[in-house]
Amino acid sequence: INQTQWAQLALFVVEYSLAKLLESININAASYIGHSIGEYVVATLLGVFDLEDAVKLVIARGQLMQSMPKGAMLSVQADNNEIEPIVKDNHCEIAVINSPKNCVVSGTCQDINKLKSSLDKLDIKYLNLEVSHAYHSRLMIDASKKFIAEFNQIKLNKPKKRFVSNVTGSFITIDDAIDQIGRASCRERV
Repeated sequence: INQTQWAQLALFVVEYSLAKLLESININAASYIGHSIGEYVVATLLGVFDLEDAVKLVIARGQLMQSMPKGAMLSVQADNNEIEPIVKDNHCEIAVINSPKNCVVSGTCQDINKLKSSLDKLDIKYLNLEVSHAYHSRLMIDASKKFIAEFNQIKLNKPKKRFVSNVTGSFITIDDAIDQIGRASCRERV
């Protein structure tokens, strides 16, 4: 389960199954939002992908990401603007901004260890994330390029309900949904 190729598929199966269970007892969402693998679950629940295509995409994504060089990630309790110079000086990058005072940093294991030393000197709190790779970083670019070829083989349909875009943070129109999902799924960093 600690290998990306299995963890992503397991996450998808559990999230999708839970959503279907809730639907079966008449607990239905008015709209949706998902993060990372959750975006694929949302797209499937909304009919953008059929289930078989979604599973194929999730498997391909996990295998491609698993094949990339190992890396590490930290959750850092600081404003991303405050730590960005330190992150860059240590050859890492900000992968995710979770809130005004929390971001996630990705890099090689060696570079993340150097960054931790820099953060310790500045008394900036962080937490090691239990990951095998530096997700949402330049270390995933090769996987992303290969994933685009897989993604382009999938037929996309208009979603059945509204959803919140992870790109803009607001509801997107159904007319823009296919384009938004395609760009979000195939952005430079898987």
